[in-house]
Amino acid sequence: MKKILFLFACCLSLNANAVAQLSDESSALRKPKLSETDLFARVEGIEQNMVALQKQIYSEPKTSGGSSNVAVSAQFDELYQLLKTIRGDIEQLQFEYSQLNDKFIKFSSDIEYRFNELNQRKDQTKINAGEADKKLDSIDEQLTEQNVFKGSDQKALEKKAKQEQSLNKIKNSTKDDQGEILYKKAYAAIKEKDADKALKSFQEFIDNNPNHVRVSEAQFWIGEINFQAEKYNQAAIRYLKSYQQNPNSDKAPDSLVKLGESLGRLHKVKQACFTFAKFKKEFPNASTFLKKRANEQITSLGCK
Repeated sequence: MKKILFLFACCLSLNANAVAQLSDESSALRKPKLSETDLFARVEGIEQNMVALQKQIYSEPKTSGGSSNVAVSAQFDELYQLLKTIRGDIEQLQFEYSQLNDKFIKFSSDIEYRFNELNQRKDQTKINAGEADKKLDSIDEQLTEQNVFKGSDQKALEKKAKQEQSLNKIKNSTKDDQGEILYKKAYAAIKEKDADKALKSFQEFIDNNPNHVRVSEAQFWIGEINFQAEKYNQAAIRYLKSYQQNPNSDKAPDSLVKLGESLGRLHKVKQACFTFAKFKKEFPNASTFLKKRANEQITSLGCK
């Protein structure tokens, strides 16, 4: 019996130290001192020692102190269950750590992807801005290119007649015209003062209906949205496209005036003055309002 108690005391001492160590080492996943393999090896070693010691107790011949053996065995069972609980806690910590690590890797990858995408967009924006700037600097060439029809050109007049016929047809029957539906959706957003929705809808209309009769009008309205947002470079490009795509549309005079005004805001005085001169030459019968606005800009810019 003395031998058993001595062995039990040794085991208690061993396991008390082990349990205390395990409590301190519950952060082993964070500390570099012990790896997960080492930690589990220690737990398994303690379990094996306890099982061996318990077997030795049961193998001792029964004496009058048999009840003491039962008590010792019960305490062994409690310690063994505690050890199993600690092992389970370690496994749970390992699982949670693994999940957090996976989430962190995914988060890092997502951040890196978005960062690279943002840099690409910035680079593309710089390229587009540079191209747009070159185009606006050569506005005299842009407004006299072959794809811009002159008001006195017979082909242009024929084109305008066909466009008007198409427009009348659209007005009379729009149920089957998905392009017209998209255009009206975008225009409704303008009336609702929802600039973001209007911008997206007009661009969707242009992308899906590049040859639609209202494309030049959509370009004009995108220009208006950018102008109101003080994005004069983008606005100027849209006004230019609006005029180029249909110089005989109802919005053509407005497009030239707003193009000139945008160029003025960009401090491209020479180009702005050329645009206003183009307007006065091409549209002598424009509305009084547009003429007044153009003259005010001409005076303000000091155009000769």
